[in-house]
Amino acid sequence: MTDPKVNDRFVQLSQILTGFGPKSIGRALDRFNFLQVLQERAGLEATEALLARYQQLKDAGKSDREIGYTMLHLSDPRTALLARTLMKLWYLGQWFQPYDYGPYKSYKPGGVPVIVDPGAYAHSLAGWAAQAKPVGTFDGNSAYPTEANPGWAGVPPPLSEFTE
Repeated sequence: MTDPKVNDRFVQLSQILTGFGPKSIGRALDRFNFLQVLQERAGLEATEALLARYQQLKDAGKSDREIGYTMLHLSDPRTALLARTLMKLWYLGQWFQPYDYGPYKSYKPGGVPVIVDPGAYAHSLAGWAAQAKPVGTFDGNSAYPTEANPGWAGVPPPLSEFTE
């Protein structure tokens, strides 16, 4: 089981990198464990380094905008590449190997992205951002069910429901 502090930092960093609010990130995590994918594919050490850098910036009083910019443009290219990979994982449900590291180092940087799991793709954020069903998913895997709209029978909720 993941340490709650690790999970909290992961959720907060994910919100900054994606622009989606805590409800949306939490709802997606309830359906698919994006943190586990990061830990398995990048390794625990790289995941902790990414989250520790986020925490350092937060503790220094940086705004979310400053944190996002710094995380994506760090002087340490490995951390920046991993932050970009995490953002792509959230939006596309795919793993883009950021560098030759970790248990999946046989996948070379710049190679073909891998859909890590059908659940990651079905609950990725691109569909929510476009307010459209991810291609190839079916009604039972609606990316954004709500009490008022449990599936794809109606109009999706406004985008503000996800980003607030």
